[in-house]
Amino acid sequence: MIRVYLHGFGSSATHFRSQWIQAGYQIGSHDIFVDGLEAEPLSRRRRWFPLTGLDAQLGRFIDASIARVEETIRRLLPSTPHSGSGVCLVGHSQGGMLALAMALRAQLTVTRAEIYAAFLPRIGTPQVSPGAAEVEFLLHSSRADRYIDEKRVKDTMGTLRESGAQRIRCRVASALPHDFSPDWLDAGNFWEC
Repeated sequence: MIRVYLHGFGSSATHFRSQWIQAGYQIGSHDIFVDGLEAEPLSRRRRWFPLTGLDAQLGRFIDASIARVEETIRRLLPSTPHSGSGVCLVGHSQGGMLALAMALRAQLTVTRAEIYAAFLPRIGTPQVSPGAAEVEFLLHSSRADRYIDEKRVKDTMGTLRESGAQRIRCRVASALPHDFSPDWLDAGNFWEC
């Protein structure tokens, strides 16, 4: 399976990759770390889309970014089929929002979505592919996350179910901050929702 990693706001592919390495993951040719589409105008840090507290506007930003992100990923995918050729999208925060939306669209033969500290804004009916029912979703959240609360994650699970997804699991930690670190990859920090 090819794993595609989408970092959070202000991070980068290089930094996100370093967190996985620090956690002891062996990075191989089947792991693709993607940089955010643009630089935030003030800080110049990488992002996928502008930040906003308004779900409707956030949803529009995500929708407008999806095609560009999918095209970027397609360019980075190996030209020869990989054993177990499905794609696992791994995303944190903004990258997790995109991964959720892309998994529902199922344009990249997504078979799994691993989401960290992210939610899917609830704005009408998301664009859903029949293949979304086959995607396995695993959502990680933390009660100490000041940006993504438990209600948003549970609402996201509801949206996924309404969209036809059948394989949804979530894990909750009690004390992890929003920023991604190797602690997000330690199963001992989580319990099943």
